[in-house]
Amino acid sequence: MQWFKLISKKSKSARMRQRGGLLFWCQKPFFIGSLIFLAGTFATLFGLKQFGYYEKIVEIAAKSFFINKIIKQELRVNHIFVEGRSETSRKTLLQSLSLHRGQFILDFKPEEARLRIEKLPWVETAIIERHLPDTIRLIIKEKKPLALWQRNGQLLLVDDKGNIINLPNINSYMSLIIIIGKDAPIRAEGLFDVLAAEPILAKEVKAAVRIGARRWNLYLKNNIQILLPENNTSAAWGHLAQLNKKYKLLTQDLVSIDLRLSDRVIIQDQAKTQIQKFNSVYDKYSTKIKTKKRKKIIKNIIYLPKKNNYKSDTRGLDKLL
Repeated sequence: MQWFKLISKKSKSARMRQRGGLLFWCQKPFFIGSLIFLAGTFATLFGLKQFGYYEKIVEIAAKSFFINKIIKQELRVNHIFVEGRSETSRKTLLQSLSLHRGQFILDFKPEEARLRIEKLPWVETAIIERHLPDTIRLIIKEKKPLALWQRNGQLLLVDDKGNIINLPNINSYMSLIIIIGKDAPIRAEGLFDVLAAEPILAKEVKAAVRIGARRWNLYLKNNIQILLPENNTSAAWGHLAQLNKKYKLLTQDLVSIDLRLSDRVIIQDQAKTQIQKFNSVYDKYSTKIKTKKRKKIIKNIIYLPKKNNYKSDTRGLDKLL
């Protein structure tokens, strides 16, 4: 009987300890605390992702021993694709990316690479995307060569925004139109849009000189000078195309075609007029005509003999790796 009471006490004591343990896990404060902990963890992760810190944390975690041994072998650069490349060489882009096949992709810094690429002569803007596990995608917008700007006796290649494209050699672009004038680069795109409306005439233009920051004088390949008006340039250029089609003006021995007046076109031809140059403090190209002027009017075209002998100073996706 004594033995039975001893067993009963032990069993009762064990049952109490077991009940106490279960009650501990089911206690309300512990349950609530666990929920708060989980909610806080999820909220923290969400906030990090929203504010752009999630990827940085992943990069830090990637350098842990576990990631290095399990995942790092799969996150290696194997492909680099570029879109928009025409003038910039593959070698130059790879050097600016500072990237090679087999490099750990999370070690690559897209923003730093973008800044380096946008310093290249031909690149206007660049976008770099990192696609896990092994691909880098580069999208660039290159500058469009528009003309050659003559400044201080030097020819500089400029784009359609008026920016200089710094190249060591521009011999490949000598066929472009030469523009002259302080504000010529930023005004050239508007002029070229006008010229493009009459492509036959536009092919004959070799130089354009900005006059008084107001208008343009054009010089054709046959040395005829075209004086464009300050306003209604498109209408004047179109009118010249019609006159050339009817009278074959550009095939004649002319000096200049003045389009500045809205009601007439004044043309100077290479008449047999004796012209003697003389030095002038104000105009070294001033001339003195010894013979009388000869006029011939055909409709709204007025022909005049030569007055002055002005000379103007005149490439889809591309795989890199």
